[in-house]
Amino acid sequence: MSKFAEIINGKLILTKETEKVTYEKYGTNLRRRVNLTGHEIMLQNVSEATFDVMKNSVHISVKDLHGKEYETVIYSVIDWNG
Repeated sequence: MSKFAEIINGKLILTKETEKVTYEKYGTNLRRRVNLTGHEIMLQNVSEATFDVMKNSVHISVKDLHGKEYETVIYSVIDWNG
């Protein structure tokens, strides 16, 4: 589980003890990277992706290549605010 979440340059960065997991738009994909190595495609056909860190949650908004918008909120069971 992540102990800290932040947005830097439009990228969602979740910090674990020894790892930083980054979610970012990459071309028309949304990808996941661990410690800035390799990548795992999480979603395809993306034109826009935004992340907002809220109290112990992350709001994710995505727009596909056809203009349809999707959004969700993911909650953490860990108190990121200490």
